[in-house]
Amino acid sequence: MRKLIETFWTPVACDVCGAEETGLSTLGTRIGRIIQKHHDYTWRHEDVQCTQCGFVFNRLRPTAEFLRDYYTDCWPIASTSIDIVPDFDVAVRLELLHRWLKPKARVYEIGDKLGEFHTALLKAGYDVAGDDVMAVDTERAEWLDGLFRRGCVAVPPTAMKQAFDAVLAYFVIEHLANPRDWLLSMRGLLTQDGVLVIEVPHLVRHPKEALMHEHFLYLTPESLTALVQEAGYEVVEIRETGASRAFGFSLVARRVEMSPPIALAPLQEQAAELQAAYQRGRALLNHAQDNLATSADLIIQGVDASDTPVRVCFFGANQTASEIATLIGPQLKQKAIKILPYDNSDVKTGTHLEGFEISVKKPDPSEFHPSVLHICVICSRGWTQAIASQIRQFGLPRFILVDGAAGELLPKH
Repeated sequence: MRKLIETFWTPVACDVCGAEETGLSTLGTRIGRIIQKHHDYTWRHEDVQCTQCGFVFNRLRPTAEFLRDYYTDCWPIASTSIDIVPDFDVAVRLELLHRWLKPKARVYEIGDKLGEFHTALLKAGYDVAGDDVMAVDTERAEWLDGLFRRGCVAVPPTAMKQAFDAVLAYFVIEHLANPRDWLLSMRGLLTQDGVLVIEVPHLVRHPKEALMHEHFLYLTPESLTALVQEAGYEVVEIRETGASRAFGFSLVARRVEMSPPIALAPLQEQAAELQAAYQRGRALLNHAQDNLATSADLIIQGVDASDTPVRVCFFGANQTASEIATLIGPQLKQKAIKILPYDNSDVKTGTHLEGFEISVKKPDPSEFHPSVLHICVICSRGWTQAIASQIRQFGLPRFILVDGAAGELLPKH
């Protein structure tokens, strides 16, 4: 049994206008057990709307230690056996930066993960520094710890003590328990005319993605504008569509000495729309959970209809795979049918996941026997089609493809 990490969750005031508990209206509550590399973590949500400004957010915030441990326990997406394409549009990010930055500008990217965009920035001629919460470099330990404890106001490492022309935060700020402190601390990293470039999920256009369990802030251009203005920035560009991920929007803000008036009226005017978007998002999340049961049914139907030996193979060792495997496990165990977890990630190889009796392996085409029906369940948020193509290239004579997250059969060709 995997260890479950719990923590104390503290209610906070509205991140935008500071309204306290009496000014917050509860929209819904959630609790979930989230699987990471070594341990499971309990996440709690009390989603509220501020009655004063209209902002929608999770008012519960965990301890800094919990967040640090959770993110350092994430699954890195890296493989030496397959080329994993970034799940964002590199060209879209670069085009926006070229509009606001001079050649060879000095930029800092926070949340650079495995450095995919970092590499693209270097190739484009920028002078780049970057960090991610999964980093283990001891020189950066205090800086990264400060992300959670003090909103990134810890002293940055030596390489970062020069001012930057831009700070880049792609799908980062919605994860922060102290966004205002973070925005203020980023001012200290920027040159006089430096810009902050942010991408976040769009609550109204893509509510399911906005309500992802790690997010504390459910943002729109209006609410993000108010947040950055309050921290001493002037918004110079907003792109509601065409972000580097389909569910996001982009905002560019310039550091200013005289803070502009905070524009709360546009946010207040969309209060009803935000509440409706939240409810749509919750319905979509519930539907996504139903999809897992549908996928389990598709697997069982494939097993029952087969007149040859069957193996059920999961591609993507993650929360989705674990939940589906747990659903089908008892029935398949009675039939002596193996449930096998595969993943292209180097780090996941050899680890154990709930619902599976054996450890995660990398997919090896030689292990897929032509006399066996392979029910291949793809559990991936961003790489479903790439994994399906990988499986098709195995040349199996008998196989079924199931999109585990969508609860749908995929074409064999």
